[in-house]
Amino acid sequence: MTTKTELQRFPVAEYKDIGLPEYTENPLIAALPEILSPVDTVEKLTKRPIFHANEVNLEGHVRVHAIARLRRNFLFLRQRTWC
Repeated sequence: MTTKTELQRFPVAEYKDIGLPEYTENPLIAALPEILSPVDTVEKLTKRPIFHANEVNLEGHVRVHAIARLRRNFLFLRQRTWC
């Protein structure tokens, strides 16, 4: 049996009409956030990695662990040519 507390763990979906029938007819897509413009997408993806100046002075075997932080800030895409 599902309790009221368990139901409150998940937000209630808000369905939006994006204007495309193939999206409106699919409740999983219609519940997604709005489609971002190219400018908004770039702003959301642009994030500078965390850097602490004192890390430069750490020993190499310690400093190498900070490299993993960089992987979280890059989105690797295949190069694409637009017509």
